[in-house]
Amino acid sequence: MTEVPNATAIYGVYVCLFNTPFNIRKKSMVFDALVAGEPWSWPVIGISAAALEALALADFKNTKRGICRAHLIDRIDTARALFENPGGPLPQDQFFALYFQNRGTILTTKSENRPGARPPDFIPIADNGGLFKNKSYSFAYGRKERSYLRDLHAKHSTRGA
Repeated sequence: MTEVPNATAIYGVYVCLFNTPFNIRKKSMVFDALVAGEPWSWPVIGISAAALEALALADFKNTKRGICRAHLIDRIDTARALFENPGGPLPQDQFFALYFQNRGTILTTKSENRPGARPPDFIPIADNGGLFKNKSYSFAYGRKERSYLRDLHAKHSTRGA
């Protein structure tokens, strides 16, 4: 499992939040704020064909205004699994296991990332040394990411030719 600095503290906040009278939306917002920006949170594991093509059309320049991370499992569904457990807070190992199971994101166009919509099919992005690092509610996009996506696009576009 991924190393989580301050795991005990994060779990402690989860237990406290679990025991509040807040509704699920409030608990989800507070929990999202807790994990936002953590390097292990919300990793990019793929990209939709439409997002890859949009970036290719822009010569892979930073066009994050039209590209975003889409959660493969909606954050509110993860919150429900974490906080609506009738048996009380999950044990720490189960808490992190569930979170890590549900945390993956993909890069999509904004039009593909609509509330309630099923995430599009995607091209996997290899775990290759920290690309698209988590930056709060966004992700890093620089030279390494552009180069990686340029190569991925070349491989992907030759398959269909």
